[in-house]
Amino acid sequence: MPRIRKRARALGRARYERNRDEVLLGRAIDADAKEGDAFAKLARYERSLERSLLRALDELRQLQDRRRNRPTPPISDAVTLPAGDTE
Repeated sequence: MPRIRKRARALGRARYERNRDEVLLGRAIDADAKEGDAFAKLARYERSLERSLLRALDELRQLQDRRRNRPTPPISDAVTLPAGDTE
């Protein structure tokens, strides 16, 4: 009985390891590397990700600049009475 449990646990670990994202990514890269243009594709994906990151950072900086330079609206009371007015 313990032998069956050991095998079942080992099988469960193997299935888990087989389906991990890192393993699946590695398999995809390995399959793609069998084609001649694998590194060109990788470089293209890297450039695309880098451009997306730079655009997002630029947008963040613009939003932060607008937020810092925005004049704060004056605080106004609901009713403002002139000094000396007692009504």
